[in-house]
Amino acid sequence: MPDGLYVAAKEGDNGAWTVAVTAEAGSVTAASTGRTLTLHLTDDNGSLLGTAAIPADAWAALPSPDGWRTGKETTIYKASHTFTLQDPALWDLDAPSFYHITAELTGADGVTDTLTTRFGCRTIEATPDCGLLVNHKRVLIKGVCIHHDFGCLGSAFEYSAAKRQLEILKSMGVNSIRTGHTPPAPQFMDLADEMGILMDVESFDCWRSGKNPYDYGRFFDEWQEKDVAAWIRRDRNHPSLLFWCIGNEIYDTHAGSEGADTMRMLLAEVATHDPARNGIPTLGSNYMPWENTQHCADIIKVAGYNYGERLYASHHEKHPDWVIYGSETSSIVQSRGIYHFPLSQSLLSDDDLQCSSLGNSRTSWGAESWDICLQSEQRWPFTLGQYLWTGWDYIGEPTPYHTRSSYFGTIDTAGFPKDAYYVVQAAWLDPKTHPMVHLFPYWDFNEGQLIDLCACTNAHSIELFVNGESLGRKVLDSAKGRTASWQTAYRPGSVKVVAYDENGKVVATDEQDSFDDSAMVCLQADRKTISGDGRELAFITITTRDKNGNPVRNANDCVTVRVNGAGVLVGLDNGDSADPDEYQTDSRRLFSGMLLAVVAGNGRTGTITVDVTAPGLRPAVLTLDAAPFEGPVRRRLPPLTFGGNTQEIPVRKLALTAERTALDKEHPVTHITAARRPAAATFTDIEWQLTDDKGVPAVNAAMQPDGDVLTVTALGDGTLRVRALVRNGHDAPQLISQLELSISGVGQLHKNPYEFISASRFDASFGDIGNGNERGVSTSRTGRSWVLFDDIDFGPDGADTVELPIFALDGEPMTFRFWDGEPYAEGSTMIGERVYHKPKQWNVYQPDTFKLDKLLRGIGRFAVELNVKVHIKGFTFTRHSRAWDTLAAGACDAVYGDSFTRDGSRVLGIGNNVSLLFDRMDFGETGCCGIRITGRSPLPANTVHLMFAAADGGETERRVVEFGPQADWGEQTFTFEPVTGARQVTFLFLPGTQFDFDSFTFI
Repeated sequence: MPDGLYVAAKEGDNGAWTVAVTAEAGSVTAASTGRTLTLHLTDDNGSLLGTAAIPADAWAALPSPDGWRTGKETTIYKASHTFTLQDPALWDLDAPSFYHITAELTGADGVTDTLTTRFGCRTIEATPDCGLLVNHKRVLIKGVCIHHDFGCLGSAFEYSAAKRQLEILKSMGVNSIRTGHTPPAPQFMDLADEMGILMDVESFDCWRSGKNPYDYGRFFDEWQEKDVAAWIRRDRNHPSLLFWCIGNEIYDTHAGSEGADTMRMLLAEVATHDPARNGIPTLGSNYMPWENTQHCADIIKVAGYNYGERLYASHHEKHPDWVIYGSETSSIVQSRGIYHFPLSQSLLSDDDLQCSSLGNSRTSWGAESWDICLQSEQRWPFTLGQYLWTGWDYIGEPTPYHTRSSYFGTIDTAGFPKDAYYVVQAAWLDPKTHPMVHLFPYWDFNEGQLIDLCACTNAHSIELFVNGESLGRKVLDSAKGRTASWQTAYRPGSVKVVAYDENGKVVATDEQDSFDDSAMVCLQADRKTISGDGRELAFITITTRDKNGNPVRNANDCVTVRVNGAGVLVGLDNGDSADPDEYQTDSRRLFSGMLLAVVAGNGRTGTITVDVTAPGLRPAVLTLDAAPFEGPVRRRLPPLTFGGNTQEIPVRKLALTAERTALDKEHPVTHITAARRPAAATFTDIEWQLTDDKGVPAVNAAMQPDGDVLTVTALGDGTLRVRALVRNGHDAPQLISQLELSISGVGQLHKNPYEFISASRFDASFGDIGNGNERGVSTSRTGRSWVLFDDIDFGPDGADTVELPIFALDGEPMTFRFWDGEPYAEGSTMIGERVYHKPKQWNVYQPDTFKLDKLLRGIGRFAVELNVKVHIKGFTFTRHSRAWDTLAAGACDAVYGDSFTRDGSRVLGIGNNVSLLFDRMDFGETGCCGIRITGRSPLPANTVHLMFAAADGGETERRVVEFGPQADWGEQTFTFEPVTGARQVTFLFLPGTQFDFDSFTFI
């Protein structure tokens, strides 16, 4: 049986180890045909260390389990033997050592079947208080989660790509991998064995309760037993094995007690095939705050928390026998080489469909920052460590957008490290053996633009220099993080960061230089020789340099790749999650200065030539050797020829200059000019925006674009950003250039509730308020949270109807509480408790309208409170039309004439030629067709002329009513031809009138 060898190496006393071997064979190959089993124990050099022969009559016959054995065997035969090893070489993270068991079935006709498995001698213990012990030494899990694909290579396993992936991750400091959320290819486990990487091997993303209509939940009951058996039996001998994860974010564990029963069943099946616990069963869950899942954790005892760091301390105290670790953490999104300023402003999304690599793009459920995430083990030293989500970008789940691939990785799909990669290095690498420092962003912005310069290091302190001038040295506290930042105005030149140890000795440096447009293509291959059989891959990094030889860090040139000779181009990947261009093509743009070309042999030997060209740039050529090979050729289809314009020259930069950046009452206007770089760029259209720091449209200035020039006029005090955008032929902007402006002395503006107000513009909050999609906010998952919006001008007529676009994480009813003022503060009033209930649409805002209990008027405050997690994009109020209210005569906007007296809410003694004016009377499309007037008069008739002046300056309509005798206050009703639209209404009383006016209502 191909998975029938099971090895359990266990440490004994005085350096002696037992190696228990169990072999299984089907009925057609074992005792029924008189076969003898011979076991050979060898070391990694092939030296024989022990042999055991087990005759046919020593096999134990067992019924074949119907649940997992799908072959025709009706009986399984088992045989066992235990070897002893004295002081074996241990499998360890730093020095993996291996042993081998070879099983041979022998009969009268000789050896008929052979199976070899590799194993290692190591001890692994997960403890509640002392963390993870490997060979009795504390090992902190420095882990990442990864998906199974390799970017432009797709999902089929590629040995070269997997090895490269693990090498890059190990250089970041990784010592463990969590496979989300399926078992990896068997060769991946082999690589982990050889590279000393612990594996958290995961099986299920759902049990019976599916997460999508067509997922595994449909087949769970029929297939889980077979799948668990195949999974465990395949991987159980790997020394890299750490965890058997039987599920990720399993709703069944949360929904009811049946989840605990299913967990017990799965644990029993795991134990059936790994009774010696070569791997430790575990669960990764985002449901740990709730009781049912905690009950499941109490069964399994080794609990992985998905984004649940806040629970560690209380759960450790309540359940001291639990082993706790972070099965998913971080979820900070970033796009390599993209920087959305300022660093102080959390910015989840922007118009370019990218996420800021400064570290200020935080998801609603993820960590507040990289520093906070990476210091969790110092805060809770009893934990095993954590697995970052994710180590590597993957195709799909492009939160917070609807693009192609994810933004979570510390490394993009092409395998190029993002700045987060170095932040993790600073936390995970030993400063004594691997001192490092990394400076970001690159150094090419608009003159005078405020730039946040960031550096991360594992050294004691760092100092930043701009054009040789020190901006100060900072000592880093490892308990608070390994990054530091400075803010300075951009000026061309160079920036350099120097890292020092505790004694002031320089241990590492990094530098960024200003650069010009691309002038030449550069190529760098990760190897010189590949096998000609097409199975081995070469990874070639394509970059550009300017005329002075400086790397162009933000280059986006379109290059064409030609592979000739004994090779073939397999694919191109620039790591841009938002790039819709094909992976398998021969021409693509660089993204943030880089592009990956993957080359394989084409079945021949000899020279492979790689030619890369770009319009206006000096081309580059690189040669590889295709080595001789044995065996079959892996044929690869050549990429499709690019269907676009390979001669296009994208805009790399929009250089902005301003007449002035500080506006005031005397100088309320400035002009901004944009210059394209390179000047020969194919794309000429420029879009202009005025925004706040969050990218929300600014209201304190007006703009007038005129091609490459923007005129800005100040309207109110505050700061804003001028943004120039270019699409470079794509649907979304490809780059955003910006400058800061300040306005003072002009006056204060209020928020306009009748235009959309982004939820990110909140002025105060309570609870765990995070970034929402599309510049919205997210509320706390558990407990009370609210956001408050101050300084809203509801106007004299006010509003009591509000619309909120809402993205709910599930389809359950949820209660919104609306407040006039800060919730629960003195003087504040709850003005509505309303239920939102719509079917869930993932990552989609669905608007809902709520009628409040109170009309909000004048300058006021508005707050939204919840006890569950939702995303709120913002809100818009519907202006209340007072045209349908009962209005007091004294509430008129103006009154004039020969004879009248204002008496509180009434106008008395109305005589000759008196006019009462009421503005802002909007009757809508239906219109009014009558009026009720409350008043009194001794005359048999008072003629009242109702003048309806169109708000847009159109024709004035007149209606005439006769208010009859009314000795006491009374109401009279009149009908007339309908009047529609926005109007100014005048009550005109002509000579001879004697009338006391109380109120009126249009009908």
